[in-house]
Amino acid sequence: MSSRTALFRAGLHQIYRDHPTAILNPKTSYHFVRPSGRHTGHFLRAAETLRYGAQISFIAASILPHLSLDEISCIYTDTSAINSVAYALLEIWSALVPSLDRPTVDSFGSYEGIRGGCDFEPREGCLCLISAATSSKMVDEIEQERLVPRAHQVILFYVGPSLGDTTNILCDLTKRDDNPSGTVEIFEDWDPQDCRLCPAESDDCSHHR
Repeated sequence: MSSRTALFRAGLHQIYRDHPTAILNPKTSYHFVRPSGRHTGHFLRAAETLRYGAQISFIAASILPHLSLDEISCIYTDTSAINSVAYALLEIWSALVPSLDRPTVDSFGSYEGIRGGCDFEPREGCLCLISAATSSKMVDEIEQERLVPRAHQVILFYVGPSLGDTTNILCDLTKRDDNPSGTVEIFEDWDPQDCRLCPAESDDCSHHR
């Protein structure tokens, strides 16, 4: 591991520790429906880490080593809650490449946008930022729809099984044998009809994007 990679990894994990509410775990009264439709007792919200400008800029800077683009024509985000990271990245990028035309930043609104709910058009030089994930499902679907190549997608925070080297992950929080810096156990989740938490609760599940 290079010193730069180690620096970014340590910094991103510290940002997560600074914001313990990034993982919601209500324990009682309600649970969550993920954007994918699966039910879980935990939910990872990258937006909770975006309170301080210096930390937002650090997250944006840590994206740079993952970029394989000579130029950026647009940045898509899965939620507008992380658009501040996209704009911080553009500030850094424009300082490095002063001749860069100002790219657009648009949110496609999670799975609804991928499946036709927004004007999510494939364009040359597009970068896609995914706020948080517990699998490669969204990355896979974006790639399958030929919207943004896998190499141009970056997940900010991740808790889940190992995805190998083909998926760009900024901060893998998962406690796994192959991830010694991880501290978060993989979240259990279920299809709606198999959810173990639904029978114990009278309230509807809360939906968080």
